[in-house]
Amino acid sequence: MSRKRSEMDFGSDSFLDVLANIVGILIILIVIAGARAARSPSLGLVQSEPVPKMATPSAPVIVLPPEPDPQAPPAELAKSLQAIQQDLAALDRQAAEQAATLQQRLASQFSSQQEQAAAERELARRAAALQSCRQEVTAQQLTLTHRREELGALLAEFEEVKDSQPDVREIKHELTPIGQTIIGDEIHFRLHKNRVAFIPLEELIERVKVQVERQKEWLSRHRRHEGSVGPAGGFSLNFVLERQSLSGVEQLRYGSNVYRVGVGAWELAPEPDLVGETAEEALQAGSRFASALQLATPRSAVTFWVYPDSFGLFRKLQAAAHREGFIVSARPLPEGVPIAGSPNGTRSTGQ
Repeated sequence: MSRKRSEMDFGSDSFLDVLANIVGILIILIVIAGARAARSPSLGLVQSEPVPKMATPSAPVIVLPPEPDPQAPPAELAKSLQAIQQDLAALDRQAAEQAATLQQRLASQFSSQQEQAAAERELARRAAALQSCRQEVTAQQLTLTHRREELGALLAEFEEVKDSQPDVREIKHELTPIGQTIIGDEIHFRLHKNRVAFIPLEELIERVKVQVERQKEWLSRHRRHEGSVGPAGGFSLNFVLERQSLSGVEQLRYGSNVYRVGVGAWELAPEPDLVGETAEEALQAGSRFASALQLATPRSAVTFWVYPDSFGLFRKLQAAAHREGFIVSARPLPEGVPIAGSPNGTRSTGQ
């Protein structure tokens, strides 16, 4: 920058010198013009003397040299003026050359300033990129520190448990027994909300038989009767009595005017205040579940009506019933579907 500034100062001084020379030359020209005006003679009429007439055949011709132009400057001054004009021309050329040189230097200076600005922008961009890289390196270092701490904790935990005894869990496995259809006595339990409740189904059926005896006259006139018995043990039994036709053999045996009355369908309805037993309560001696198993005949089967929220309870009670020697049957039910049956239904399959 100092070199460029010195070059600009040199060009400005040369230009001022040229201007000073031109002003000095103009002053000289003004002085010469004033001197020439002072030296020029005044113009007037000069009366010539009369020439006497002579009787000559012809007058001689006298050739006079041309008079000098009174407006013309002296020869020395003309030469000086010519030399000055030549100097002025040379100075004009020098001024033009210096002006061109100054223009080139100004253009070069502008180009240098543009390059310097571009270099400064590039430097700022690189500084920002360097700062971003430093931040990234700092974040990576923090991540590496956290990973090292986690690795150290894992290594410490590994060293702690390396020599310890593993937690051995015993898994009991039983062969799946062959299923068999249950024919005979059944004990029914309802498993809902992780609680078990004994269903006194035999008692409710006996009450239905009493209703059938009472509705004979009604069924002789109507083919269908709906009724309900209970509650007993926290359950009520809704049933449908239907007058059913006899088979051909039975008609030959009993006559065509004889008919049979049977239960067409039944459905259990738990009472609102029904409270079952948890697994811990049911497996204790004297519970309703244990008492029902003790009162059952040796060849009875145990049927569990299981809702989706009670399969864990079923496995515990199934194991207890198997230990007592009972055949166990499971009848899963969707949530909200009541326990029901009909003559066209399927029998339970136990294991």
